[in-house]
Amino acid sequence: MSSLYGELTGSAKTVATRRGHPNSGISAHIRGWTKGVYTSITAVCSDEMRTRPNPGDKHKYRMTVQVTAGSTNPMERHEVYSVEWEE
Repeated sequence: MSSLYGELTGSAKTVATRRGHPNSGISAHIRGWTKGVYTSITAVCSDEMRTRPNPGDKHKYRMTVQVTAGSTNPMERHEVYSVEWEE
């Protein structure tokens, strides 16, 4: 079972969905020509673990939201929000 799940709606008749796991994370870049937003959720590893978490373990996650320069320069990103939680 996936611990992360995403949906994307637009002009298509169906909703696009994606699943993520602690080992893969999940991310999306939604953008226009000059502005966009990139968001991701990743598992946070402690120094003691030195590896990715295992399925069934309790995981600590980090979500970030970044404003981008859209399609003109998708790698130009400025973080506007970040939060961590455990579940």
